[in-house]
Amino acid sequence: EMCISDRLIDAACMDFIRRPESFDVVVASNLYGDILTDIGAIITGSMGLAASANINPDRSIPSMFEPVHGSAPDIAGRGVANPLAAILSAAMMLEHLGQAAEAEAIQKAVLLVIERREMLPSDMGGTANTQQVGDTVLSVLESV
Repeated sequence: EMCISDRLIDAACMDFIRRPESFDVVVASNLYGDILTDIGAIITGSMGLAASANINPDRSIPSMFEPVHGSAPDIAGRGVANPLAAILSAAMMLEHLGQAAEAEAIQKAVLLVIERREMLPSDMGGTANTQQVGDTVLSVLESV
């Protein structure tokens, strides 16, 4: 049974936190969608893990792939950004471009890095900088 309902953004945010299982598909403006995806990323573990894609299904114009947090200009160049969302966004792009095996290998490498908990960024309880995390994913990817 399909249930369609409207919510004001403040109520939607509250429900995202209180009962996220009540959502299946969310349609929102860009501004409200941005707010909701940020909340969704935070309540599931880290903004640094949230990959996103703006897919054009008919492929008449290119699709876009990026971390939910965007380019994070406030921390650019400081080596503190979690690169995993960008890496997972690249995997989504590869999947979209028909490179399923490569996308899966990247996803597995990221998962292994997270499971090992040896080289994690600060937002995930680690002490590694951006370069170290990226290098670790690449090293694991080369061995997968």
